[in-house]
Amino acid sequence: MQIHNFYSDLLLSTRHLFDNYIFKTADYIQKYEFNYGNRAFQLDSDYKQNFKFPVLMVNLGNVNSSYGQRTENLQPIQTATENQIPVLYNRTNEQYLYVQEEQSNINISIVINCESQFQAREIEHVINRFLPLNKYIGILKYTSFLEVSQEYISKDLFHFQEHDIVNHYERLNRNTGNVDHFFSLQYEPLIKNESISTTISDSNQRSFQVNLDLNYLIQLPIFVFNDKDNFIDSIHVNYGNYGYESIADYPVQKIINNDTELDLHLKTIKHQLLFHDESIIEHYNGLTRIKLEPNKKSIELKDYWSYNFVCNGKIHKDMSFIFHYEEDANRVDFEMPTTVFEDEFKIAFDKPLIIQIIEPVASQRKAPGVWERLNNLPLLD
Repeated sequence: MQIHNFYSDLLLSTRHLFDNYIFKTADYIQKYEFNYGNRAFQLDSDYKQNFKFPVLMVNLGNVNSSYGQRTENLQPIQTATENQIPVLYNRTNEQYLYVQEEQSNINISIVINCESQFQAREIEHVINRFLPLNKYIGILKYTSFLEVSQEYISKDLFHFQEHDIVNHYERLNRNTGNVDHFFSLQYEPLIKNESISTTISDSNQRSFQVNLDLNYLIQLPIFVFNDKDNFIDSIHVNYGNYGYESIADYPVQKIINNDTELDLHLKTIKHQLLFHDESIIEHYNGLTRIKLEPNKKSIELKDYWSYNFVCNGKIHKDMSFIFHYEEDANRVDFEMPTTVFEDEFKIAFDKPLIIQIIEPVASQRKAPGVWERLNNLPLLD
């Protein structure tokens, strides 16, 4: 099984660490650059500020098992271990998908280019305040979305079109045009500051560097398997292929599971669509339109479905009162004032938008009303 976004999510979490836990603002670091394998990708705070400091460069180092030699074999026995995590549950046929994890130490080196000696010293002081030397600190939390292997997508195990499956998310693959399937895992790594130093040799330098070495103690996915099947799939993390997928800065599935208002006897979550960029967003005349137009072979929209939005750690129930359904185009549009979108649904690298498609049982189905262009949108809870 090939997955590509575990390490890219891990590197993206460093931005979440610095923006939200150490500097406590997304405007301080002007540019991020991430390097691993033979690739690099950049995240700018503002594309016009390419020459502003500070600039933070993150490099992925060695990955080592915390307990010595990494396990190469896994016996298909019924005895579970603490590191076997259920990641998918099929309510229709009671099938589970598990991930076997292993505690690992991952080294990450960071170089921060600063514009002055004072700025370099200040950054060193702030980092030492939140990440003291040689101590594991547990301040970071994030949710990663990892791929589901094609081997498990079948009518017998997990049929994503027909079965009711917990912790399942979908995202459009813009390279292939198909829908990819994911499950979410929450990570709470322990982070140790192994060394930090400031390079100040000449006051006439153009930039001054802060060198930081971090060690992440984190669970690394090793195997994925189904408890009723003898097939055990090894997970191979691909260094050379990645995409800019988002992480979430809150426990997504925990919030959804705590949503007690969804009566499973009356409604089911048919799909959970994951959006990490604004390709579905249009802004015009003070309004924002969110366009949902999936491939009909993957998802055929129905007029009796309702929609929830999950963003920023909150669930906004039944957004159907602001949507327009077009059956022929297999399309749903949601429209709201731009100010409401910016406050509640603004998409960021650590704040994806999840659109839940809710299907009521046959006796509860109602066709939606006419399109309502809202002049006075009620406050979204």
